[in-house]
Amino acid sequence: MKSHKYCNGSIRLQSWDYRNDGAYFITINAANHKHFFGEIKNGEMHPVEVEKFAKRFWIEISNHFAHVKLGNFVVMPNNTHGVIIMDG
Repeated sequence: MKSHKYCNGSIRLQSWDYRNDGAYFITINAANHKHFFGEIKNGEMHPVEVEKFAKRFWIEISNHFAHVKLGNFVVMPNNTHGVIIMDG
């Protein structure tokens, strides 16, 4: 029997138009929750090379979309979290 610990279904508010201005918290998970971006050792994150790409691509988002500003961003071993601010 398959575990439903992690929901892959949409949790978006159906009545909201996500093209609207606002601050959006996003999460991007690695496939199968694999530690793709690094490992935790002695309570600290030890990133691997691909973590640098994740950070670089995050920073480049606002270079491609003038109406997007970037909030905080963090890379964790098996996912990334960030805030994208749509303005205009």
